[in-house]
Amino acid sequence: MVKRTAVVITAVLLCLKTVPAGESDVTITPSGFAYFQVGQIESEFDHNPVTEKSWDQHSNLRLNLTADVERHVRIIAGLEGEIWMTSNDNKNLKTVAPKEAQGIYTVGDDFEHAPFQIALGYFPFKYNPQASNMGEYLFRTGTYPQYIISEFDNPKARLLGLRLSSTLFTSLRQDLLLTSETVTQPYMDYSLSYLLGYRVIKAVDVGAGISLNRIFPIDIKRTVSKSNVVTKNGVPQTDDHGDTLYYSQQGTKLMARMTVDLKSFLPTNDLFGFAFGPEDGKLYCESAILGLANYGDYYNDIKARIPVMAGFNVPMFKLLDLLSVELESFHNRYRNDISVSGSPMPSGQADEFSVQNFFHWSVFTQKTVVKGIAIKVLVGKDHYRGVDAGSNYDPVERLRANGDWHYNVRVMYSF
Repeated sequence: MVKRTAVVITAVLLCLKTVPAGESDVTITPSGFAYFQVGQIESEFDHNPVTEKSWDQHSNLRLNLTADVERHVRIIAGLEGEIWMTSNDNKNLKTVAPKEAQGIYTVGDDFEHAPFQIALGYFPFKYNPQASNMGEYLFRTGTYPQYIISEFDNPKARLLGLRLSSTLFTSLRQDLLLTSETVTQPYMDYSLSYLLGYRVIKAVDVGAGISLNRIFPIDIKRTVSKSNVVTKNGVPQTDDHGDTLYYSQQGTKLMARMTVDLKSFLPTNDLFGFAFGPEDGKLYCESAILGLANYGDYYNDIKARIPVMAGFNVPMFKLLDLLSVELESFHNRYRNDISVSGSPMPSGQADEFSVQNFFHWSVFTQKTVVKGIAIKVLVGKDHYRGVDAGSNYDPVERLRANGDWHYNVRVMYSF
């Protein structure tokens, strides 16, 4: 971990050193945050006395350095340290790791709305601006098998690879990404993704995307598992040439989303402008297909691979920065489990909790106390994962029955 951190810092310094003296101004801007967070699982599917009512606690520190080189080049490096403890069995997780390391070249002077931009490295990526907890399915999911990841106050993915982006006419955004797999084995398989976002009118924003998951495998023998023969009604299947078919982690994801700003339809006078915050009154939704193809006995129902999320930012008349309510339906027949990493097969047989309890929900709120200090609260049945017995991130979703829920409270200082 220390070696990886040193590599990131060294890369940034080398990039800055290559700028000829006197030919360019380099502006380095520090930013970051620190927070303390505490939460509790109030109900868990098996009512295990060890884990139900258990507490967890996070302490986190993040430092970013952003270097603007000339007018068109930006280099960003971010390092994050985390301590995560749980009360059951006194488990804990301590990490120090780079969370961002990218170089960006922009055509134009506006890094946020550039006509063309190219980025390379390890970077955060978010395409659904309103999603506060769930959603962002194109990059926080798997195909075969299906899984979904969510993380409190971090509704985005961290991607490793290349990003080409463009913004045209201030309302049309396109992103083309070639990214390497970092979440589940086999690592380093490459996926190719394309996203399109368009602001139809001031009040309506739509988007769509496609991801060819693991289209460029590093080792095809690991991505397509020859230890798992495709069967139909228990009978092994073959292709048109008579060759045996095997289950594969490769697959195609599709995504669609929409946001409607309901307050934009209200009269534009001083009264309404004073009453509502910028995010109030936004209704949004997102859906995806996690694997377009039906095949075999395990993946024969496309409806079981379609998560649907809808959310609404409740108007709080500036008493809160944000109050977001999100609902999700996902009829996956198997556990939301990434412990089957390296295999295209789902975790075990059909799970009664997954089949009958397909509904998820969350309520997220944020309040700025003074400039730089905010309180954030999440309550819900989302895709929470704790710390496992080995003091690693638990690969299995903890909240699986309809009555399960947890909460977390975070106090954050940012600069």
